[in-house]
Amino acid sequence: MSINWLIAVMNNKFYLIAIFVILAGVVGFLIWAQFTTVNRASPGLEAFAKCLASKGITMYGTESCAWCLKQKADFKSAWRYVNYVDCLKDPNKCVAEKIDGTPTWIFPNDNNKRIVGYRELNVLSQESACPLEL
Repeated sequence: MSINWLIAVMNNKFYLIAIFVILAGVVGFLIWAQFTTVNRASPGLEAFAKCLASKGITMYGTESCAWCLKQKADFKSAWRYVNYVDCLKDPNKCVAEKIDGTPTWIFPNDNNKRIVGYRELNVLSQESACPLEL
């Protein structure tokens, strides 16, 4: 192959567009793969969230509460298993439970024990007796 072949290919707009599309696809895939693995919960974290749910432990919060968002982020994709009440969307439940601050965790099997404020996952594990294996 000579340099003339390369110049001929470069002059053909179809090939340039095809190369650009392929490169953009590869870069897009790499970015997508990075973001999907960052938020993926470990099996141990999923088991922990499921254990909390099985015990009826519920977090009360709001989407505008920074500490609530941080608490959710700690669970990564396992958050979908956590019992959660958004006090802005369902204020009657929060009034009934006398929620004064968010996040608030309520443990129904432990005389409705409450933990108000953000807590590390290991603290929630100790309070709930749900094992946490990250």
